[in-house]
Amino acid sequence: MTVEEFLENLSKRYGKIIFHIPHASTELPDEFFEGLKPPFVKEGKGTTELYVTNLKMSDVLLLDLVKGLPYEKIVAPYSRLYCDVERYWDDAKESMSKYGMGAVYTKDYLGRTLRQEDKEYKANIKEYYDRHHSSLSETVKSAKGDVLLIDLHSFGPDIASVIAKGPYPDICIGYNDGENDQELIREIERFCDSCDLFHQRNFPYSGSMTVPEIKGKRVRSIMIEINKRVYL
Repeated sequence: MTVEEFLENLSKRYGKIIFHIPHASTELPDEFFEGLKPPFVKEGKGTTELYVTNLKMSDVLLLDLVKGLPYEKIVAPYSRLYCDVERYWDDAKESMSKYGMGAVYTKDYLGRTLRQEDKEYKANIKEYYDRHHSSLSETVKSAKGDVLLIDLHSFGPDIASVIAKGPYPDICIGYNDGENDQELIREIERFCDSCDLFHQRNFPYSGSMTVPEIKGKRVRSIMIEINKRVYL
């Protein structure tokens, strides 16, 4: 079975598929460069270190993998280094904030200081964050019938090692406690098996993007993290 056939079957069973792809961009607005710390900035603009870090922490090639698929895609326009729309805005709720990688990063994946914590800078980004979540919610709300939200990511060992030691699977299937659909997960696992892809549940990452409950509509959310070794 091809990926296209598999997704078509999922759509028939679980509802309209919508891809959420929050980390595929490497674009950075001008305001991002204000307040950056060495080795990431030089004379007001980025260095090679920033370029490499931005590229490593992005999912740019994921767009090539799904661009031909006939499903809506909500893609964050800016790099996660500017604002990670996948994170909780409230650092107290966000587990990655202890690494300096909450909704607004102060550190990179190596623990190097990207910028000092700046409440004014973070407040200015809130509109962008809210606009992204509003767009996602409206897209799900306007869809006819039920929705299967696929929260799509990729990862490499250097990034995953921040939170968990390997060995890492080819495919990480993430879901939220109390919101998981076991049959959906098993279907994905069976497809991975048919492709000889090693898979694990909620490892090295866990959970999946959700939207506020919509009356009269069931929204299932599943995160798919693809190990970059699968397609690089």
